[in-house]
Amino acid sequence: MYEPIPSTNYQYEITPRGHIRNAKTKQLIRNRSKPKNRKCICVELRVNGKRTCRTTGSLLAEVYGVETPQPFNKPPVGVTIIKGNIRKSFPSRSKCAAYLETVTRYKRSYLMRMMSQRESEIDGWQLLYREPEKRIFRSTTLINGDKDLRHR
Repeated sequence: MYEPIPSTNYQYEITPRGHIRNAKTKQLIRNRSKPKNRKCICVELRVNGKRTCRTTGSLLAEVYGVETPQPFNKPPVGVTIIKGNIRKSFPSRSKCAAYLETVTRYKRSYLMRMMSQRESEIDGWQLLYREPEKRIFRSTTLINGDKDLRHR
């Protein structure tokens, strides 16, 4: 799963999803976003006693020949909660956890963990999850048949 990175003298390893760890200690290295470009994930590594900042994409390209990692951001999962006559909908699990923290005895981190495991009930609240729809991109020829859309 982890492959060594040659440019770091094999001191670090990387997975196809872009997770980097120290080869000797097996400790994961945290990714940092550069303030100028949030899409550029930067990793600070020490090679031969010198600090160097490399993008995850460049390390993946070096090891696997892949330019960018798998998408890091997943679309939010909507949640609807029901208890008695109360029914509330939230656009994400984190907003739902923030609300449930105020009306239950549980902390937000515990609620998030329970929702990530798709618990159907927490403290008497029934939870219904709305998985994000997968977008289907269609060309205009599929939508309109073979009709030409240009005005003549």
